[in-house]
Amino acid sequence: MNASSSPRSLLFLVLLLLALCGRAESRVPEGATLAIPPSGTSALRVLSPTVLEITHTGGPRDWDFAAVVPRPGRFEVQVNGRPSPPRAVGYRRRVRYASQRVNDLRVDCTVYIRLSHPVPPGGQVRVRSDLGRWSAVAAPLRWSPAVHVNHEGYAPDSPKVALVGASLGTLGELSLEARRFSLVEAESGRVVLMRPLRLRPDHGFTTFPAPYAQVWEADFTEWKQPGRYRVAVEGLGASFPFAIGGGVPLAIARAYALGIYHQRCGAPNAAPFTRFVHGGCHLASAEVPTPAFEQTRRVLAELARVRDPNQIARPLSSLERALFPFVRVGRVNVQGGHHDAGDYSKYLVDSAWLVHVLAFAADHIPGAARRDDLGLPESGDRCGDVLQMARWEADFICRTQDGDGGFCFMVYPRDRKYEWDRGPSPGDPQVIFPKSTSSTAACVAALAQAAASPAMRACFPRETVRYLACARAGFAFLERAWRKYGRRGAWQRITHYGSEFGDRDEIAWAEAEMFMATG
Repeated sequence: MNASSSPRSLLFLVLLLLALCGRAESRVPEGATLAIPPSGTSALRVLSPTVLEITHTGGPRDWDFAAVVPRPGRFEVQVNGRPSPPRAVGYRRRVRYASQRVNDLRVDCTVYIRLSHPVPPGGQVRVRSDLGRWSAVAAPLRWSPAVHVNHEGYAPDSPKVALVGASLGTLGELSLEARRFSLVEAESGRVVLMRPLRLRPDHGFTTFPAPYAQVWEADFTEWKQPGRYRVAVEGLGASFPFAIGGGVPLAIARAYALGIYHQRCGAPNAAPFTRFVHGGCHLASAEVPTPAFEQTRRVLAELARVRDPNQIARPLSSLERALFPFVRVGRVNVQGGHHDAGDYSKYLVDSAWLVHVLAFAADHIPGAARRDDLGLPESGDRCGDVLQMARWEADFICRTQDGDGGFCFMVYPRDRKYEWDRGPSPGDPQVIFPKSTSSTAACVAALAQAAASPAMRACFPRETVRYLACARAGFAFLERAWRKYGRRGAWQRITHYGSEFGDRDEIAWAEAEMFMATG
């Protein structure tokens, strides 16, 4: 997990825990695939009655029209055998695939052709150019990349919204001519609901023209009948198939739970819980760094070059400049927790967020604490899986606490920046990074919340006593730091994790949770 995704994604997970079991089959319509095209292939799509889309997937030098967009005369277009001269041409270029291990960069280069005359429903379109020849049919229910739905589906009683819109690169946004959408049965195409589209532009952009100004909303919340459907817009085509049913939210929750399981550190990922298996990872104790750890010194020096107006303390450019030196020496058991986005580091501010979201959901969403069927190794033990995930993380947080009560900032590779080129098993040697008031405050808040959680206390009575003891020791560390350096002078920035407002957000959170846990 990472700072950009974890709070929102995890909150979305726990809000979905109460649905019934089940998952609808999802078939992919013709012309739509998640497979990455081979390099050197191209295809034509009728994006709208007046816009054609030709996408070429190739190397970084293929179809590079960034400097000069092709002229309309470069393309000969026929609709049902009759010429339809292009009126304008646009261009967009995006990386589609890049391999870490092999030099296999694939770039999608897309040419947009605006026509003078619309393509009728079912019309046959042919395009000739020195770049190639293509053909496509404007089938009424062809798959459209401009109609965006939740592919997993929707619960019968939940809001159901699709968004309609597309970027045409240098031509700007797709201008929508239709003003209504239809909800159709996925297999038969029978229309079950027809409603108007509503313009829903984004606001706050300072660029001109502002992006996302031609985004339309298709709201079909009123339709509650279970089944498989597609959202169709006249002239554009239709979305991927999706389900409406009681099992959809739990299917999404299980997917999120599986994602968290895949990030689990200190234990194997094993069948039958996943097919992406590996042995137990990062089982060795982390080392407490000393000034002799050259890689740690280099990383700290590099991170300290970023200046933050909230920091009035000296930059933490080396271990010697840390306001709070390590009390422990040698090695520290830091097994557990969850890896970061993909580099296998573990950031304590994010660890605290994970505990917070899961504990909050268990206590405040009816039934969430009892869900014991998310497909984890702990499932079926009569203790909710959400609580088990929170415990796994909280136990790890406690292990990172130093002898003076402070919590280290992160667990990180000892000899390089990131473990990016291999799987987590068995994992690089690890070190712990210095303590900070932001990481300590976040850990204090999370542990105090877990200790005060009725659901956590019911399942883990002894553990929650330990969590509160760790939180008290951490808060005492903060109070000593404030007496010595002042509220603002005690914070040293390490990375952007927990530094949006210095450490003030984390401090406010810690004080609130300690008050609720202890009065």
